[in-house]
Amino acid sequence: MDINHYVAQYGYAALIIGSLAEGETITLLGGVAAHQGVLKFPLVVLSVALGGMIGDQLLYLLGRRLGGKILQRFSRHQAKIDYEQKIIQRRPYLSVVGTRFMYGFRVIGPLLIGASHLPPKIFLPLNILGAFVWA
Repeated sequence: MDINHYVAQYGYAALIIGSLAEGETITLLGGVAAHQGVLKFPLVVLSVALGGMIGDQLLYLLGRRLGGKILQRFSRHQAKIDYEQKIIQRRPYLSVVGTRFMYGFRVIGPLLIGASHLPPKIFLPLNILGAFVWA
């Protein structure tokens, strides 16, 4: 069996799993597979968006539940954390959608947003929007 068979068979699941956290590389590979006709482009976008949305949702919930304990480990960066949380409070829409596009904030961003107690009814729709724009 060649690699194209495995990509066609397991590619969408691999895209979902690969895009749970830092998914740029797996997203690029999914685009290449779609360009070569091994995967369908709309399903690649859907898979990557779904994985990114689930990953950010889990990190957000972790931040809401354990944000204080997690952020205490980074006490030497407290001034930066406080600054970012003020930005989240002032511009929650831009923060939720924009976190995906900021280098170094893909994992810590949703944690900070959750720890800032942004309500889930605001985070969830923005997370879905951001996931599809990013994908």
